[in-house]
Amino acid sequence: MFSRFGKNALFYAIGTIGLRAASFLLIPIYTYSLAMSEYGLLAVLLQTAQIMMIVMSLGSRTALVRFAKEYEDKDQTGVLLGTSIFINVAASVVVTIISTFFLSSLFAGVLHTDRASSYLFLTCAAASFNCLAIHLLSYYRAGEEGGKVTLANLSSAVLLIVLTMVFLRFFLLGVYAALLAQTIIYGLLTAFLLVTLSSKIRMSISLSLASELIRFGLPLIFIMVGGLITQASGMFFMSYFRGLDEVGMYSLGTKMAQIAEMILILPFVMAYEPFVYSRIGDSQVWADISRLFTYLMIAFAFVAWAIVFVARDLLTLIAPPEYGSAYFLIFLLLPALAFRGVYYIGQSLLYLEKKTHLVGTVVSLFTVVSVAMNFVLIRHWGMYGAVAAFALTTVGTGITVLKLGLGVSLVRVEKGRLATAGVLLFGFLAAVYAVRDASNYVYYTAIPASVCLGALCLYSSSFLTQGERRAIGAFFGRARALRSVFNA
Repeated sequence: MFSRFGKNALFYAIGTIGLRAASFLLIPIYTYSLAMSEYGLLAVLLQTAQIMMIVMSLGSRTALVRFAKEYEDKDQTGVLLGTSIFINVAASVVVTIISTFFLSSLFAGVLHTDRASSYLFLTCAAASFNCLAIHLLSYYRAGEEGGKVTLANLSSAVLLIVLTMVFLRFFLLGVYAALLAQTIIYGLLTAFLLVTLSSKIRMSISLSLASELIRFGLPLIFIMVGGLITQASGMFFMSYFRGLDEVGMYSLGTKMAQIAEMILILPFVMAYEPFVYSRIGDSQVWADISRLFTYLMIAFAFVAWAIVFVARDLLTLIAPPEYGSAYFLIFLLLPALAFRGVYYIGQSLLYLEKKTHLVGTVVSLFTVVSVAMNFVLIRHWGMYGAVAAFALTTVGTGITVLKLGLGVSLVRVEKGRLATAGVLLFGFLAAVYAVRDASNYVYYTAIPASVCLGALCLYSSSFLTQGERRAIGAFFGRARALRSVFNA
């Protein structure tokens, strides 16, 4: 059971790493092709697009994964898929009309431009196709076909880089280049997936099912949009009080920190949700969730170390020197991002009991508080105020949702091992920050040595169970066998 989970998590990790690699290959293209204020404007639009995608989805993506097995057993997969697509398309049209015709005057002040309506229209178009493409890929994710999801993600990532480069460097389209490239690439991916699925599944629309899916998914809008509103409101207030240059700085720092979420937490969740939801009624699932939670937090400590370790020199390559202050933001943001994993574990426990309204209430309350904190803190501290608001909101939401989830489930978290993961995380971050100004020789020997020492201490202590030791030994045994085959 765990081997299948691990296989799909690996596929999703490869796919999201590809997407993240694409976004980072786009960063130097953006930063060296656009002025800092233009990069800040683009960052605001892309963050807005993320919120639009959630509203356009109406929670149907999660509903598709949640009910896929149930409707497959009833031989009604086509009805579920067709109805959920209809919800996406209808919502996308409504959001595009409202944004382009009614919100452009509001965004004109935030974006410091008189072309807000054209920017918003392209942003809506890119968000619509992206939302629908991800929804269609969720069909394969529900069937635990991680390889197909990964192939689609990697292909679209490569094409997005190429097309963005062409539009920016050869046609000199500025901010429009990024939005137009996303619209075209995700539009083509959506068309391909629709044709492929239509050839093997007869889809139909059920208005009664649409109503049911919307009732299930509507609270998810408030759940999924919470963290994005925190970041988006931070960017809006930062642009208003401090200007688009500081937005660009903050955006780069958050993108670097969010690598941890993209290459670890999101692949984990993509594999975790079908793994858990397909085992409803299995008493063993509670113990498995507890162990997976521990593994996620330990892995996060090592991923966070890797990010700050490479960030010192990587930032000098992907952005001009004026973006240097983004480095410190990474250290501030990473500990808070660990609680995104905490949140997802708690969320799944409540979803198992169909208590989406509880998650929605918690996220909504913290989102309102975060907007107020952003307004007050950014006004006085600029981007560091945005970091403080994000950290307080993310930690508070994660802890509250997990506590509620534990209250309705039989999961018993491994408090001792989770505390060890926390110590490991802060120890790794402190070690890197302490020698950030050292010579390359010291930096690239002392820091890896300290991490290896930390891993050795975990292995040699009582932290690991006997079963986990055997699994690690078997893994390295297979690795040695594979190496010997290639050497032969």
